[in-house]
Amino acid sequence: MTDGGNDGGFDAAYIVEAQDSQLNVVLFQSKYSRKLDTDSNFPANTIEKAVNTIKCVFDPSTRIELNVQSRKKVEEIRSFILDGAIPYVTFVMLNNGLSWNQDGQNHIDNAFAGQGQVRFEHFSHVDIMRYINREQVINTQFSLSGKAVQENFNYKRVILGRISVVEVYKLMEEFGDSLLEKNICRYLGKNVVNDGIAETLLDADKCQNFFFFNNGETMICKKFSFNALQEQNWIVKTDDLQIKTADKHVKRYIKP
Repeated sequence: MTDGGNDGGFDAAYIVEAQDSQLNVVLFQSKYSRKLDTDSNFPANTIEKAVNTIKCVFDPSTRIELNVQSRKKVEEIRSFILDGAIPYVTFVMLNNGLSWNQDGQNHIDNAFAGQGQVRFEHFSHVDIMRYINREQVINTQFSLSGKAVQENFNYKRVILGRISVVEVYKLMEEFGDSLLEKNICRYLGKNVVNDGIAETLLDADKCQNFFFFNNGETMICKKFSFNALQEQNWIVKTDDLQIKTADKHVKRYIKP
Protein backbone atom coordinates (compact mmCIF):
# COMPACT_ATOMS: atom_id res chain seq x y z
CA MET A 1 0.00 0.00 0.00
CA THR A 2 1.45 3.35 -1.04
CA ASP A 3 -1.53 5.73 -0.81
CA GLY A 4 -0.76 9.23 0.46
CA GLY A 5 1.09 12.34 -0.57
CA ASN A 6 3.70 11.84 -3.29
CA ASP A 7 2.56 8.26 -3.89
CA GLY A 8 3.63 8.52 -7.52
CA GLY A 9 0.14 8.11 -8.94
CA PHE A 10 -0.61 4.61 -7.61
CA ASP A 11 -2.25 3.51 -4.35
CA ALA A 12 -0.75 0.01 -4.24
CA ALA A 13 1.69 -2.18 -6.13
CA TYR A 14 2.15 -5.91 -6.50
CA ILE A 15 5.46 -7.15 -7.91
CA VAL A 16 5.97 -10.65 -9.25
CA GLU A 17 9.57 -11.81 -9.12
CA ALA A 18 11.31 -11.53 -12.48
CA GLN A 19 11.61 -14.80 -14.40
CA ASP A 20 13.13 -15.36 -17.83
CA SER A 21 14.00 -11.65 -18.07
CA GLN A 22 10.35 -10.67 -17.48
CA LEU A 23 8.99 -8.56 -14.62
CA ASN A 24 5.22 -8.52 -14.01
CA VAL A 25 3.91 -5.54 -12.03
CA VAL A 26 0.31 -4.77 -11.05
CA LEU A 27 -0.43 -1.17 -10.02
CA PHE A 28 -3.69 -0.02 -8.43
CA GLN A 29 -5.46 3.36 -8.33
CA SER A 30 -8.84 3.86 -6.65
CA LYS A 31 -11.49 6.58 -6.68
CA TYR A 32 -14.69 6.88 -4.67
CA SER A 33 -17.84 8.82 -5.53
CA ARG A 34 -20.14 9.93 -2.71
CA LYS A 35 -23.07 10.41 -5.12
CA LEU A 36 -24.25 6.82 -5.13
CA ASP A 37 -27.51 7.66 -6.91
CA THR A 38 -25.71 8.55 -10.14
CA ASP A 39 -23.23 6.77 -12.39
CA SER A 40 -19.85 8.39 -12.75
CA ASN A 41 -16.94 7.54 -15.01
CA PHE A 42 -13.42 7.00 -13.76
CA PRO A 43 -11.88 10.50 -14.12
CA ALA A 44 -10.06 10.98 -17.42
CA ASN A 45 -7.44 13.16 -15.74
CA THR A 46 -6.62 10.27 -13.40
CA ILE A 47 -6.11 8.03 -16.43
CA GLU A 48 -3.78 10.65 -17.88
CA LYS A 49 -1.86 10.72 -14.59
CA ALA A 50 -1.64 6.91 -14.61
CA VAL A 51 -0.16 7.01 -18.12
CA ASN A 52 2.49 9.46 -16.91
CA THR A 53 3.11 7.28 -13.84
CA ILE A 54 3.97 4.31 -16.04
CA LYS A 55 6.30 6.39 -18.18
CA CYS A 56 8.15 7.65 -15.10
CA VAL A 57 8.22 4.57 -12.87
CA PHE A 58 9.45 2.18 -15.55
CA ASP A 59 12.12 4.50 -16.96
CA PRO A 60 15.04 4.49 -14.47
CA SER A 61 16.44 7.67 -16.03
CA THR A 62 13.49 9.82 -14.90
CA ARG A 63 13.19 11.55 -11.52
CA ILE A 64 9.98 11.41 -9.50
CA GLU A 65 9.09 12.66 -6.00
CA LEU A 66 7.86 9.71 -3.90
CA ASN A 67 6.87 8.92 -0.34
CA VAL A 68 8.71 6.19 1.56
CA GLN A 69 6.38 3.34 0.59
CA SER A 70 6.25 4.26 -3.10
CA ARG A 71 9.99 4.88 -3.30
CA LYS A 72 10.72 1.42 -1.92
CA LYS A 73 8.58 -0.24 -4.60
CA VAL A 74 9.85 1.94 -7.44
CA GLU A 75 13.45 1.26 -6.46
CA GLU A 76 12.71 -2.47 -6.43
CA ILE A 77 11.09 -2.28 -9.87
CA ARG A 78 13.95 -0.26 -11.30
CA SER A 79 16.56 -2.61 -9.87
CA PHE A 80 15.03 -5.43 -11.92
CA ILE A 81 14.92 -3.23 -15.02
CA LEU A 82 18.55 -2.18 -14.61
CA ASP A 83 19.44 -5.88 -14.41
CA GLY A 84 17.82 -6.39 -17.82
CA ALA A 85 14.27 -7.44 -16.92
CA ILE A 86 11.50 -6.34 -19.30
CA PRO A 87 8.48 -4.97 -17.39
CA TYR A 88 4.88 -5.93 -18.19
CA VAL A 89 2.43 -3.64 -16.43
CA THR A 90 -1.24 -4.10 -15.52
CA PHE A 91 -2.79 -0.91 -14.13
CA VAL A 92 -6.04 -1.69 -12.28
CA MET A 93 -8.40 1.26 -11.88
CA LEU A 94 -10.97 0.73 -9.08
CA ASN A 95 -14.07 2.82 -8.39
CA ASN A 96 -17.74 2.56 -7.39
CA GLY A 97 -18.96 3.72 -10.79
CA LEU A 98 -18.34 3.27 -14.49
CA SER A 99 -15.11 2.75 -16.39
CA TRP A 100 -13.28 5.68 -17.98
CA ASN A 101 -14.85 7.49 -20.95
CA GLN A 102 -13.44 7.91 -24.46
CA ASP A 103 -11.29 10.83 -23.34
CA GLY A 104 -9.58 8.55 -20.84
CA GLN A 105 -9.21 5.80 -23.45
CA ASN A 106 -7.57 8.30 -25.78
CA HIS A 107 -4.88 8.96 -23.18
CA ILE A 108 -4.15 5.22 -23.06
CA ASP A 109 -4.23 4.71 -26.83
CA ASN A 110 -2.05 7.74 -27.56
CA ALA A 111 0.62 6.48 -25.18
CA PHE A 112 0.50 2.69 -25.56
CA ALA A 113 -1.32 1.75 -28.78
CA GLY A 114 0.32 -1.40 -30.13
CA GLN A 115 2.42 -1.69 -26.96
CA GLY A 116 2.16 -5.18 -25.50
CA GLN A 117 3.83 -4.26 -22.22
CA VAL A 118 0.97 -2.19 -20.75
CA ARG A 119 -2.64 -3.10 -20.00
CA PHE A 120 -5.38 -1.14 -18.17
CA GLU A 121 -8.17 -2.93 -16.28
CA HIS A 122 -11.32 -1.51 -14.67
CA PHE A 123 -12.72 -3.00 -11.43
CA SER A 124 -15.94 -1.62 -9.94
CA HIS A 125 -18.05 -2.16 -6.82
CA VAL A 126 -20.11 -4.64 -8.84
CA ASP A 127 -16.98 -6.69 -9.59
CA ILE A 128 -15.93 -6.55 -5.95
CA MET A 129 -19.31 -7.86 -4.74
CA ARG A 130 -19.36 -10.53 -7.42
CA TYR A 131 -15.91 -11.68 -6.30
CA ILE A 132 -16.78 -11.65 -2.59
CA ASN A 133 -20.07 -13.50 -3.10
CA ARG A 134 -18.84 -16.08 -5.59
CA GLU A 135 -20.26 -19.44 -4.54
CA GLN A 136 -18.97 -21.96 -7.04
CA VAL A 137 -17.00 -24.73 -5.39
CA ILE A 138 -15.33 -26.92 -7.97
CA ASN A 139 -15.54 -30.62 -7.16
CA THR A 140 -14.22 -32.58 -10.11
CA GLN A 141 -11.67 -35.12 -11.27
CA PHE A 142 -8.79 -35.38 -13.73
CA SER A 143 -6.49 -38.11 -15.01
CA LEU A 144 -2.73 -38.37 -14.54
CA SER A 145 -0.63 -40.08 -17.22
CA GLY A 146 1.78 -42.83 -16.22
CA LYS A 147 3.22 -43.19 -12.74
CA ALA A 148 2.85 -40.50 -10.07
CA VAL A 149 4.20 -39.92 -6.56
CA GLN A 150 2.12 -39.15 -3.48
CA GLU A 151 3.79 -37.68 -0.36
CA ASN A 152 2.60 -36.68 3.12
CA PHE A 153 4.29 -33.91 5.12
CA ASN A 154 3.31 -31.13 7.53
CA TYR A 155 -0.19 -32.63 7.77
CA LYS A 156 -0.69 -32.11 4.04
CA ARG A 157 -0.66 -34.42 1.03
CA VAL A 158 0.88 -33.78 -2.38
CA ILE A 159 0.75 -35.62 -5.69
CA LEU A 160 3.46 -35.05 -8.28
CA GLY A 161 2.58 -36.39 -11.71
CA ARG A 162 2.01 -35.71 -15.40
CA ILE A 163 -1.28 -34.29 -16.63
CA SER A 164 -2.17 -34.04 -20.30
CA VAL A 165 -2.72 -30.58 -21.78
CA VAL A 166 -6.03 -31.95 -23.02
CA GLU A 167 -7.06 -32.60 -19.40
CA VAL A 168 -6.31 -28.96 -18.53
CA TYR A 169 -8.31 -27.86 -21.56
CA LYS A 170 -11.32 -29.89 -20.42
CA LEU A 171 -11.18 -28.34 -16.95
CA MET A 172 -11.00 -24.81 -18.39
CA GLU A 173 -13.79 -25.57 -20.87
CA GLU A 174 -16.09 -26.72 -18.06
CA PHE A 175 -15.25 -24.26 -15.27
CA GLY A 176 -13.56 -21.29 -16.99
CA ASP A 177 -12.06 -18.52 -14.85
CA SER A 178 -13.64 -19.96 -11.70
CA LEU A 179 -10.64 -22.28 -11.62
CA LEU A 180 -8.27 -19.31 -11.48
CA GLU A 181 -9.67 -17.29 -8.56
CA LYS A 182 -6.46 -17.87 -6.57
CA ASN A 183 -4.12 -17.42 -9.53
CA ILE A 184 -2.60 -13.93 -9.66
CA CYS A 185 -1.32 -14.64 -13.15
CA ARG A 186 -4.85 -14.40 -14.55
CA TYR A 187 -4.46 -10.59 -14.35
CA LEU A 188 -1.09 -10.35 -16.05
CA GLY A 189 -2.36 -10.47 -19.61
CA LYS A 190 -0.23 -10.83 -22.71
CA ASN A 191 3.47 -11.40 -22.06
CA VAL A 192 6.48 -13.22 -23.45
CA VAL A 193 5.91 -16.32 -21.31
CA ASN A 194 2.30 -16.70 -22.47
CA ASP A 195 3.36 -16.06 -26.06
CA GLY A 196 6.00 -18.78 -25.70
CA ILE A 197 3.41 -21.25 -24.41
CA ALA A 198 1.13 -20.50 -27.36
CA GLU A 199 4.00 -20.86 -29.82
CA THR A 200 4.98 -24.24 -28.38
CA LEU A 201 1.41 -25.55 -28.53
CA LEU A 202 0.86 -24.42 -32.12
CA ASP A 203 4.15 -25.72 -33.52
CA ALA A 204 3.92 -29.35 -34.66
CA ASP A 205 7.53 -30.05 -33.73
CA LYS A 206 7.77 -28.06 -30.49
CA CYS A 207 4.50 -29.35 -29.03
CA GLN A 208 6.09 -32.82 -28.65
CA ASN A 209 8.43 -31.25 -26.08
CA PHE A 210 5.79 -29.19 -24.27
CA PHE A 211 6.40 -31.14 -21.04
CA PHE A 212 10.08 -30.17 -21.05
CA PHE A 213 9.68 -26.55 -22.19
CA ASN A 214 7.22 -25.49 -19.45
CA ASN A 215 7.31 -25.56 -15.66
CA GLY A 216 3.91 -27.19 -15.32
CA GLU A 217 1.18 -26.06 -12.96
CA THR A 218 0.22 -26.21 -9.31
CA MET A 219 -3.31 -27.23 -8.31
CA ILE A 220 -4.63 -26.89 -4.77
CA CYS A 221 -7.73 -28.40 -3.18
CA LYS A 222 -9.26 -29.09 0.22
CA LYS A 223 -9.28 -32.84 -0.33
CA PHE A 224 -8.27 -35.37 -2.97
CA SER A 225 -8.53 -39.14 -3.37
CA PHE A 226 -7.40 -41.79 -5.85
CA ASN A 227 -7.05 -45.55 -6.16
CA ALA A 228 -3.73 -46.20 -4.41
CA LEU A 229 -3.96 -49.88 -5.37
CA GLN A 230 -3.59 -48.86 -9.01
CA GLU A 231 0.04 -48.65 -10.17
CA GLN A 232 -0.37 -45.82 -12.68
CA ASN A 233 -2.80 -43.64 -14.65
CA TRP A 234 -4.57 -42.43 -11.50
CA ILE A 235 -7.93 -40.70 -11.67
CA VAL A 236 -7.74 -38.00 -8.99
CA LYS A 237 -11.00 -36.81 -7.42
CA THR A 238 -10.83 -33.34 -5.83
CA ASP A 239 -12.92 -31.07 -3.60
CA ASP A 240 -12.72 -27.29 -4.11
CA LEU A 241 -10.10 -27.41 -6.85
CA GLN A 242 -8.15 -24.30 -7.88
CA ILE A 243 -5.28 -23.82 -10.33
CA LYS A 244 -2.77 -21.78 -8.36
CA THR A 245 -0.12 -21.28 -11.04
CA ALA A 246 -0.59 -22.01 -14.72
CA ASP A 247 -1.74 -20.33 -17.89
CA LYS A 248 -5.27 -20.50 -19.29
CA HIS A 249 -4.00 -19.92 -22.84
CA VAL A 250 -3.85 -23.72 -23.06
CA LYS A 251 -7.63 -23.65 -23.55
CA ARG A 252 -7.33 -21.44 -26.62
CA TYR A 253 -4.96 -23.60 -28.62
CA ILE A 254 -5.67 -27.25 -27.75
CA LYS A 255 -8.85 -29.03 -28.76
CA PRO A 256 -9.66 -32.49 -27.38
